[in-house]
Amino acid sequence: MNEIQLTAIEGAESRYDENGNEIVDIATCGTCGRSWNDAAISSVTPAPSARCPFEYEHEADEEEDRDLIIRHNLDVIERSLKTIRLALGRGHRD
Repeated sequence: MNEIQLTAIEGAESRYDENGNEIVDIATCGTCGRSWNDAAISSVTPAPSARCPFEYEHEADEEEDRDLIIRHNLDVIERSLKTIRLALGRGHRD
């Protein structure tokens, strides 16, 4: 069984059923991978459908991902240009 580590939501108050058991509704963000108890009451939970209480941190992650993609694409272009130069230098024409 995989263990899920919950990220604490500041100011969240647990809810309990009529038997005194904590109500737990685990949600996990597909972008940042964090999990939280969406049954807890706070300023950001329960979260609206398909929303993450940590979205304010996603932008930085997306910028890093974008930079990696751009660097990768530039490397591919550079390798392609080297291949073209080599082919032209040997008299190959397409």
